[in-house]
Formats: sequence, C-alpha cells, structure tokens
Amino acid sequence: FVSTALADAYAKTGRLELALQVLDETPHKNVVSWTTLVASLARAGRRHDALRRFAEMRRASGVTCDSHACAAALTACAGAGLPSRGREVHALCAKLGLDAVPFVANALAALYARCGDVDRALATVGRMGTRDVAACTTLIASYVQTGRAEEAIEAFVRMLRDESSNSASPNEYTFSAVIAACPNIEGAYLGEQLHAQAARRGLSHTRSVANSLIKLYARCGRLSAADAIFRESDVKDVVSWSTIISGYAQEGLGEESFALFSEMRHHSSCPRPNEFTLASLFSVCASAASLDAGRQLHALAVAAGLEHHVMVRSALVNMYGKSGSMSDANVVFSNRAKDDVISWTAMIVGHAEHGHSKEAFE
Repeated sequence: FVSTALADAYAKTGRLELALQVLDETPHKNVVSWTTLVASLARAGRRHDALRRFAEMRRASGVTCDSHACAAALTACAGAGLPSRGREVHALCAKLGLDAVPFVANALAALYARCGDVDRALATVGRMGTRDVAACTTLIASYVQTGRAEEAIEAFVRMLRDESSNSASPNEYTFSAVIAACPNIEGAYLGEQLHAQAARRGLSHTRSVANSLIKLYARCGRLSAADAIFRESDVKDVVSWSTIISGYAQEGLGEESFALFSEMRHHSSCPRPNEFTLASLFSVCASAASLDAGRQLHALAVAAGLEHHVMVRSALVNMYGKSGSMSDANVVFSNRAKDDVISWTAMIVGHAEHGHSKEAFE
C-alpha cells in the first residue's frame, strides 16, 4: 500500500520514472499497484506502454482486473486510437460484469466516439441508467461528430431541464461541444444564447469554450465578437491563435491575419504554429498573390516539419498555382508522401488557370 501511494504521488507530480521504478521494485503487486502503473503511463501519453502493462497484469497470477484498471486501459486505447484493442478490453469488461459501471461506460463511449464509431458510442451512453456530465457531454459530442446538430442541441436542452434532479450540470466541455453544433450564419443567435449561459456559469473564459466561441463567431462573419473573446481569453493556445487567424483569412483580411501571426510568434507563452495556422496564411498569400510572403512561410513550414502534412501541402500547391509559379507547385506536389484529392485538384486547377490544358488533362 505504501509503495503504491508513493508511486501515485510521484506520477501526479510529473516524476513518472521514479513512479515506475517504485512499482517495478514492488515484489507482489496487487490490482491497485497495477492500475496505478497503467493509469500513470496513460496520463503521461505513453499509451502503448500502458497497454503492455495492462496485458502483464492480466497474465499475473492472483490479480483480477477491476473497473478502475479497465477504465485506465480504455483511456489508453482511446488516446492511442486503437479501437480493436478497445473492443478487446470491452469484451473483458462485459465478461467481468463491469461494462455498466458508470465511469467504465463513459470510458467506453469516449473510446468509440474518438475512434469514429459514433453509433457504438451512442449505444453505450443509451444503455446507461443514470448519465453524469461526462456521459451527457460524450452524447452531445457524438451527435455533433455525425452532423446531427439538432439532436445535439436537444440533448443539451434535456440536460439543462433535468439539471435540478441529477448531478449532470454542464461543464466547459459540454458547452464547447454544443457550441460546435451551431450551424454557420443561422447559428449566430443560438451561439449568443449559449455564450450567455456559459458566462452566467463562469465558463465563457475557459480555453475550450472561448476557442469554440471564437470559431463560431468567425465562421458567422462576426469578427469583432470573435476578436473580443480572443483578447479577453486568459489562456491562449495554438488553437485560439489559429482560429482567429483563420477567421480573418477567410474574410480576405490578409494584413490583419499576418499581424496576428507576427503577434503569435512573439508571444512568450504561445506554442509553435501548427498546420491549421500555416494553411490559413497560405490561403491569404494565394488570394493576394503574395509569393514572397508565401515562400517565407514555406521555409517556416519546412523548419517546423509540417511541409508534408496534407493540409499544408495542398495549401502550398494552391498558393503556388494561383500565384503562377507552377514549377514550385509541381515540386511540392511531386514530393508528396501519399496521394490526396485536394492536392491533385489544386494542381489541375493551377494548370487550367494558366492555360496549361495538356498538363491539366495529364
């Protein structure tokens, strides 16, 4: 018990290697020790290691998996994107009669939703007698993922209506999920209502809600509202920056997009730009035929190791094509690791726009 508690304390304070050492040196591990080991590795992003340890636990004599161990393994499967392994753990849960335990059912639903098996995620949540906030949020997010926006909003309304009779009060992730259900222009009014609800609960400035609101308002062309939320947000991550830059880029406001990008790069706490940031800026360069700026961004993409990402590559081909530099577009296109329809289309359109009909047909 002492060694397990010590290992758990090490893991939760970021000293994973010490935690693993303590657990590995424990001669007779019980289910709590094994679960601590699996959960610690999963939390640290070492999901494959977590699943290897879970397999070791199942082989260990005198140790029977419990609900906490299974939930930790399911979380590792979800994080690693391994639905087949998740189904194996699900089968084990069913065999042991653990699949109806609320936090195991939540882990199962989250696994299937994350791996794209939304029907199974919905079925898992549907079998739960009492749904907590995690289950309700997974249900809403699953509806959004399959384009069933009205059902997502209806589920959220039911959650609010039943809030007084159970413990499932919406949290920041619930609001983030339901805001994503608001469709484009028509969703602006509904988004404002959700914004007000989140504000009343003190959740509107949390990172996930703020990012969802920025995306919604930008998509609806309400850049002033999107920018206000962005500026008021206490913690800005790469999603925050990429979303507001993309919003300005979609409106053709290249100067503002690049000003924000410059601000992002000089912001001390901001992470490096990702593929979404760069793709948005390449689209600005394509629209404005700013080839010099585009080449500088291309060099940045290469330095960041993002040049071969499908989103960046297709944006580069499109930019060079629209700027008339088909030789550069062809170099990027030829160096692709695998085919994608967007890059092919960008090359065909580029050749066609510049009168290269033979190359376009080829």
